[in-house]
Amino acid sequence: MLSVHKSNYFKKQSIFLILVFVVFLLGIGAGIGFSQDVFLPNKVMAATNAESIDDWMPDKSLQQLVLWQLQQNNVTVNGSLISSADQITKEMLESDQFTVLYSGDPNVQLNNKAFFEDMLNIQSLNGLQYAKNLKEINISPYMGAAIQWGFNPFQKGKLNDISALKNLDSLVSISIDMESVHDISALAGKKLDSDPTRAVSSFAYNNITDISPLKSSKDTLQDSLEVNHQAYVLPTIILNSNLKSYQMASFVTNIDGQNIPVTPYYASSSQTQYYRSYKSTANGGTATTAVPSITWTDLASGAGTTSTGQKGGFMTFIWDQPIFPGGGDFAYDGGVIQPYLLDDSVGDVNAQFVDAKNQPAIGTATNHFRQVG
Repeated sequence: MLSVHKSNYFKKQSIFLILVFVVFLLGIGAGIGFSQDVFLPNKVMAATNAESIDDWMPDKSLQQLVLWQLQQNNVTVNGSLISSADQITKEMLESDQFTVLYSGDPNVQLNNKAFFEDMLNIQSLNGLQYAKNLKEINISPYMGAAIQWGFNPFQKGKLNDISALKNLDSLVSISIDMESVHDISALAGKKLDSDPTRAVSSFAYNNITDISPLKSSKDTLQDSLEVNHQAYVLPTIILNSNLKSYQMASFVTNIDGQNIPVTPYYASSSQTQYYRSYKSTANGGTATTAVPSITWTDLASGAGTTSTGQKGGFMTFIWDQPIFPGGGDFAYDGGVIQPYLLDDSVGDVNAQFVDAKNQPAIGTATNHFRQVG
């Protein structure tokens, strides 16, 4: 769900430049005190930092989105409205005026193709760690703009790294839809949606398979939270053509940190069609009962032929559960796609995949194969 932010974030506000001249002449100003806390307004900045923005905010698309927000905030540099990403400083992000990064405005994306393309091309939020007063962020490509500019309406953006949000303690609203986010561990410890004046958080159409970092927000998240239509594509594996079976254990995790059972996906009439381009070509058993682990067979019989002439296919499983176990109408659902190629010249290897914490990442993969020679 794309939340439409309150209009006051887009209203232009007049800036009143207050020039305070303090003249201390002998005998004049006696008994008159000027506090050192009297400064120019926070919105008036001077680009005195010689450090390049590329050093601390390397993503060019993020630079443009931040620039746009600073312009909405009427930030000026040397008396003129900020006009270039090169003028952005860390101090601007640290300002108590920088509380919102609302790049998901549909109207802006509909009227500015370059802005919409930045929504698609942004990959990392590195640099936002300096926005210590940031309360709300929305980075969500708008489907209507995708259609208008000739893109696939379901084309997802490239954003995959949100680790910069980890230490932003003021952040209470995050809407990142239609992107490629998989790891949301940076959200652990936050209290999302605890401020009712902010937009409801949303993470629909990403690559998320573990929502346990949201547990700290379990008591504050709204019932309308959307974490649906996740699609996580694993790296392609090469298997021997004579392989009899391949086992995949579910690694999908709910908000309480519990494993979620899954079902094989065949794009049948009773299943969602969202993943139909990746329907399983192997046999994973019945699709009517969710299980913690799937044993795939008949990998060769249903395989197709790639553009390079190799045989291969997909082992895809899906899940569908309420975000909050035990109730709620809004689902945490998605699919995990395991592409595979078949090659007679590979040998047998048993593998256990682990994540950065040395925990199982995709369960035990038995009879996993590698190239010989």
